[in-house]
Amino acid sequence: MRLFCAILLFSALSSPAGTYYFRLDGDDANDGSSWAAAKSNLQGFVLSQTGGGNEIYAGAGDWQMTNDALRVAKNTTLRGAASNKTALVGAGTNVVIATGTNVWLIGLTITGGDSRYGGAGVHGYGSSFAALIGLSNCVVVSNVYRWAGGGDAGGGVCWAKVYNSVIDSCWTTNTDNGPGGGAYYSYLYDSTIQNCSAKSAFGGGMWGGAAYRSIIRSNYARLFGGGQSTANAVDCLISSNYAVEGGGGAYYGTGSNTVYEWNSSSGYGA
Repeated sequence: MRLFCAILLFSALSSPAGTYYFRLDGDDANDGSSWAAAKSNLQGFVLSQTGGGNEIYAGAGDWQMTNDALRVAKNTTLRGAASNKTALVGAGTNVVIATGTNVWLIGLTITGGDSRYGGAGVHGYGSSFAALIGLSNCVVVSNVYRWAGGGDAGGGVCWAKVYNSVIDSCWTTNTDNGPGGGAYYSYLYDSTIQNCSAKSAFGGGMWGGAAYRSIIRSNYARLFGGGQSTANAVDCLISSNYAVEGGGGAYYGTGSNTVYEWNSSSGYGA
């Protein structure tokens, strides 16, 4: 009898994999099968979907997280409204954390992350390429990582593959050693990292990983690598970055068919 009740409870909490719609003015009494029948509790629904496998559409507006990150299970795609009008807003921790592989965020603005766990905006499931969380046509803006010692870092994203997106005004604080103001161990394709800072560390724009056909500009590092540190660049523009100790544009890593311009440093190597 207890087992039967437990199964019923699990079934009630975990809807079958499928396509679901959410609006800020939706109703959780609805089945979420269309915009007209949209639900409203996006965070609660996503957290309950431990088995993953869903395609989830979130309508325009600011979706404020409460008490925890939006923890997204494997094989799940979360899509926002056109022109990045769907914003996921953090609540004193990471905004999004992938809890499995093959997680995609599409057309979203991700903001307000403030965390001691790497990737204050978006944290992927693991460092292998297959495990990286995917972002497409997203804006990751105004997120801060506060280094707690060891492990991963990144103000904007950590362990992510990023396509046609912008990472803007993300940083690691000036009281820590966290590298990668914009991105940590991530891969960028046709994207931009700008106005990001590693305020006491390496890689103002990004640390680790690689960038392809991307723009890395106007970033800052207190130590080395204003634009990039320990990262590779292919067909990129790395411009107007600054590092105090050295490598205004890049520190370590490689550049192939990449333009470095107007980078500077108070130490050595613009």
